Amino acid sequence: MSSVFYEMLERYREDPVAWVRDIIGVQPDEWQQRVLEQIAKRTRRISVRSGHGVGKSACASWAMLFFLFHNFPCKIVCTSPSQSQLFDSLMAELKATIRMLPDALSDLLEVFSDRVVLKGAPSEAFISARTARNDESGVQALQGIHSENVLLVCDESSALSEAIFQSAGSSMSADHATMLLLGNPVRAQGYFYDTF
Repeated sequence: MSSVFYEMLERYREDPVAWVRDIIGVQPDEWQQRVLEQIAKRTRRISVRSGHGVGKSACASWAMLFFLFHNFPCKIVCTSPSQSQLFDSLMAELKATIRMLPDALSDLLEVFSDRVVLKGAPSEAFISARTARNDESGVQALQGIHSENVLLVCDESSALSEAIFQSAGSSMSADHATMLLLGNPVRAQGYFYDTF
């Protein structure tokens, strides 16, 4: 890889807010800055509750790409209780953000419908989208993700079942594992509610 890439890694490793501003060309809101800073600090669990349309999916896409470029090897899995939410919102936002990257970075990625991989190491550095339905296969969406660096992103977290979070436990066993929970506070019970 070029020295420019390594210079980027060194310059922004601990400053994801500047990375989003300088590389993607967007100024994150104050709450988004706090989330990104927690991602860089490798906080184990980050919970974000808010209303509709405030930029949760955008923030998640920035966090996933920052994590992908700055933590090798890494496995990132994003999930949502519905396929439409996962692909029409979260993955669509991720793909839009990738289009905003400089060519030197976007050219390092291969984008599929349900996956984004680092071309040079597709099995060692990727973002995978998995629907977390309340059936047997959906409950396993966050299970068995093993790498030195793991990021689990849960969108619409209040609608995810307890079993999904329990199955994520094995993936959170890595020393550098983070779970980012995003959602609207629509239920007064459950794992997402309990984080507050």
